[in-house]
Amino acid sequence: MPIKEIIMFCYGDSNNASTWSNVPFLMGRELEHHDITIPRVDISINNILTRVINRCIRLWLAATGHGNNADYGFIRSWLYRLLVEQKIAKAVKSHPKTDYCIFLCFDFYNKFSNTPSLVFSDWTYQMLIEERRSRPTDRFDRKFIAQQEEVLNKADVVLPLFSTTFAKLHIKYPNANVFHPGFNVINCMNVGAMNRDKITETKSRSNSIIFIGGPQYINGLKSLIESMSLLKRPMTLNVIGMKREMVPAAPDFVTFHGYLRKDIQDENHLYYKLLTEAKMIVNTTPLWGAYSSIVEGMYFYTPVIVSPFAQFTSEFGTNIDFGHYCHSGSHAELAEKIDQIASMCTIDYVRLCDNAHDRVKAYTWQRFVDSMLSIMSHSAKVLGKNN
Repeated sequence: MPIKEIIMFCYGDSNNASTWSNVPFLMGRELEHHDITIPRVDISINNILTRVINRCIRLWLAATGHGNNADYGFIRSWLYRLLVEQKIAKAVKSHPKTDYCIFLCFDFYNKFSNTPSLVFSDWTYQMLIEERRSRPTDRFDRKFIAQQEEVLNKADVVLPLFSTTFAKLHIKYPNANVFHPGFNVINCMNVGAMNRDKITETKSRSNSIIFIGGPQYINGLKSLIESMSLLKRPMTLNVIGMKREMVPAAPDFVTFHGYLRKDIQDENHLYYKLLTEAKMIVNTTPLWGAYSSIVEGMYFYTPVIVSPFAQFTSEFGTNIDFGHYCHSGSHAELAEKIDQIASMCTIDYVRLCDNAHDRVKAYTWQRFVDSMLSIMSHSAKVLGKNN
């Protein structure tokens, strides 16, 4: 039976392109291109109330000896769960003929009707704590981890964004319906046609590096700035996602643009102008190198320098022909990698550009949603086990 209506549940407004790196907006838009009606439900709770409760929780955690747990807050509390489940119950009651519920998180599923649920996210809270934060879980964490485990085991479809997450969930939850389409997706908001020759010609003459990432990537940015002082030729650095106040002592060759919203025309234009003019995109933050911005850069013919984090090496291999891995994380190694790309002859450099684009050109939202809808239509448990 064809899917005609899907309720989309999201933290924030899924019609807002700035929500979660454009993912909800682009997924919803592509579903609508398939003539699917999308009632949208924002499961976030009043921002002022959230800030007040989070402040109280911070004080409480400190008083109970858990002050180092910066990840636990109102959003992971029993009260928040109660409030969101009321929203879910109301939404499914208001749309009794809907065919599916999509949750853009691993935190909730539809337990209030027979309408099936797909849950979609990048990684679990436990992965965030143990792999990204490198700290043990405490009793507050474990309550929310148990909540996610219930969701993952009971959702009709579990669709992680990354193949590494899929592999781990497939092992950890053998009875869950965990699927993956076998490829990723690019969050591109530039709807205009690309001129390959013009872009590669511009990049060949460029002396600019682009860094894209929020404050969580500050160590990678600082390392890049330090490394650029060792370059054999002067280059400039454009930073998207942070302001100069994050690195007030940054040299004059660094220009900070802050967060650029792709749904605002002028900021969208600047974002893609900087990306298409960049000689290379660099982010060597350990463990996770801003995957989404890196692959979008690759789509726009941009060679990369990244740390060899698991998702990237799993997807593109331990040796890449569109840039370099920075293994040691030293300033000298990074400067050497930058110099190697910057000093290439035009023919060899353009080959890097083409290789970068070719590796991700099939990562379209149309293809991803086609695969997602196929999985949703055939989500028997036996398929999940054979995936």
